[in-house]
Amino acid sequence: PRRKALLWCLAAAALLLAVCSKSSPLYPLNDWMDANIFYTAGKAMMNGQVLYRDVFDHKGPLLYALAGAGVGRLVIVDGDTVSLSNLNRQFLFDQADLGRPKAETAARRLSAFNPDLRVDEKTGMNLLADFQLTVAAVYNLPARLALNAACSQKNIPLVNGGVEGWYGSVMAVEFGKTPCLACCYAGTAPEEGGQALGAVTGAVASLMASVTIQMLLGHNPIPGELLLYD
Repeated sequence: PRRKALLWCLAAAALLLAVCSKSSPLYPLNDWMDANIFYTAGKAMMNGQVLYRDVFDHKGPLLYALAGAGVGRLVIVDGDTVSLSNLNRQFLFDQADLGRPKAETAARRLSAFNPDLRVDEKTGMNLLADFQLTVAAVYNLPARLALNAACSQKNIPLVNGGVEGWYGSVMAVEFGKTPCLACCYAGTAPEEGGQALGAVTGAVASLMASVTIQMLLGHNPIPGELLLYD
């Protein structure tokens, strides 16, 4: 029985290595196990262009997941620099990056992770016209509502995520089809930002990545809903 179990383990390991190998036809499809989904969705993913606004609390799992999933172009919008207080939850950075521009550093890391990915760092809302989807994890409500308004003008879907303490939320907006952030939060008094636990930002970021990938493939998994992580 032990020998059979060992043989099964070796066979499974060999299969996994074959799937993950660069010589495998599934390698460009980023190690997903459903070849039919990959065959139909791969081109759409490679042609996808996504704008990310202030996503660094969520950026490690979120940006790595999307870079690994085969999104063709990521544009990162953030004018901040890396500080020591970021490192408990912003896993793309380390202490050697302190003081460096976040967007530039993230672009370098993601390009090293996936050389076929086009990564740019930009500033300004005028970039929205070029993109299929915007992902936001900004720090305050006025900034979220401003981005919501800009996306609404261009009719660009928006995936919004937020974290505070042990809690988080994700919302996928399709303007004209679902409620938007203004529908939910307009008139709400801005609150002071709380602390974000790294483990929770990672969980919410993974949820955001899953929703973003499905949106790029033409399916909104949470239309008109607010997904809560508690």
